[in-house]
Amino acid sequence: MARLVRQWRRWAGPSLAEHSRPLSLHGRTLTVAVDAPHWLQEVQYSRHQLLGRLQAAGFAVTELRLQQRAPRPPAGLDGWHQQQSWAQHPSRPQAEAGLCRRCNTPTPQGELQRWGHCCFCQRESLPPPPRSERGSR
Repeated sequence: MARLVRQWRRWAGPSLAEHSRPLSLHGRTLTVAVDAPHWLQEVQYSRHQLLGRLQAAGFAVTELRLQQRAPRPPAGLDGWHQQQSWAQHPSRPQAEAGLCRRCNTPTPQGELQRWGHCCFCQRESLPPPPRSERGSR
């Protein structure tokens, strides 16, 4: 665990490491603290790459458990710091938004680079969930 904490930046990368930290390792499950919902989502998107890097480094980790909590003391997390954190998020690499090619709405450049359209159009392009996963109304 000490090696994981000490070298977290190496495996998570500089931007994720700035907003996350390993909390515990139980068996093959690594629990990671993430400081904001948008960074939690980014760790989710990167989980397979992160697990691969950890396994290549000799850790027998097969599962990541994520918890949203401040990885550092919350003393400096005022509104300005939260805004800076959101501005650094990969879905917002540039302040200037583009237009979605499908619905023509303003879209963060990160979404355009990742999918070629906005997240709402991306969601519509996904197959519907199986009947058992749909909520009852």
